[in-house]
Amino acid sequence: MLDAEEALHCIKVLRMRKGDELRVTDGNGGIYLCRIINDNLKNCELQIISQLSSDHFSKPIIHIATALTKNPARFEWFVEKAIETGVSRITPIDCKNSEKVTFKRERIEKLAVAAMKQSLRIHLPIIDDVMKFNNFVEKYQYENRYIALMEHPHILQIDDLAGIKEDVVFLTGPEGDFTFEEVEIATRHGFKPISFGNFRLRTETAALYSCILANLMICLNRKK
Repeated sequence: MLDAEEALHCIKVLRMRKGDELRVTDGNGGIYLCRIINDNLKNCELQIISQLSSDHFSKPIIHIATALTKNPARFEWFVEKAIETGVSRITPIDCKNSEKVTFKRERIEKLAVAAMKQSLRIHLPIIDDVMKFNNFVEKYQYENRYIALMEHPHILQIDDLAGIKEDVVFLTGPEGDFTFEEVEIATRHGFKPISFGNFRLRTETAALYSCILANLMICLNRKK
C-alpha cells in the first residue's frame, strides 16, 4: 500500500494507472517490480511481481560529518546533492565554532527520501541527530578517516587518497573552521588531515566535495 504522499506522486505526477508496472524500493536495498492493482489515491495498492537484483548497487560506506550552516537551506542543499552523489551516512556535528541553528530532522528526512528516489538509489542514507565533535571522533573508527583543513604540518593531498577502496569518513568544519584543540583530538583518534586545494570552501561545498571525491576514488579503485 502506498501512503497518501507516494500515491499522489505515482497517480497524479507520474500519471500511472491500474495495470501499469513500476519499480519500488524499500530504502534498505530491496528493489521490486510491481503492478498497480488499485489506482485510487486513498487506497493505492501495488502487487509485487518479482524482486530484482541489486548487487551492482552495493559499495563501501561514504560517511560525511559536517557542521550545520547558519542558513538551513545551504545544509539542505548539501543533503540533497550528497545523496545524489553517493553518500551513505550524514552526521551533523556540533563544533566549537558552529552556528547555533535548529536541526529540522523531519524536513531533512523528507528531502533525503525525495533525493533517493530522484537519483534512483535503493538505499536511503542514514541521517543522524546532531553529535558533539568529540563524541563523533571517538565513536567512528573507519580504516579511512580524514579531516579537511586548509593548513597542517602533515597535511595530505588529494593524490594521497588514490588507494581508498573501503569505508571512508570525512570531517568538514564550520565557517570558522575547526579549533586547534579539535584538530588535535581528531588526529589523536586517527583522522588524517587533508587539503582540498588552495581555495577556501564554504561548509556545504567542502562537505559535498568530500563526498564526490570519496565516491570517485572508490569507483576508480574498484575498476583496477
